[in-house]
Amino acid sequence: MHTECTGLSIIKESKRAQVLNLVKQILPTPGMVKGYTTLTTHYIDVGNVPPVKHAHWHMSPMMLETARIEVERLSGAGVIEPSVSE
Repeated sequence: MHTECTGLSIIKESKRAQVLNLVKQILPTPGMVKGYTTLTTHYIDVGNVPPVKHAHWHMSPMMLETARIEVERLSGAGVIEPSVSE
């Protein structure tokens, strides 16, 4: 963790160690499957702007299969959900 970027460099060493220990306990480790959380809700306010419409990106069959697997994995973990735009 980059303590200079987080403001941890301005607190005492004992408090910094407590905070870093807490962060290690709470945050997932690299490689962990992340999933649905009730700790926060994320909304994107786009105002009154209509959805952007454009042609889809073409993918090779291999890339399309990789994208499909990743979408299924993220959907199964509750990280993403189908759009409900009008």
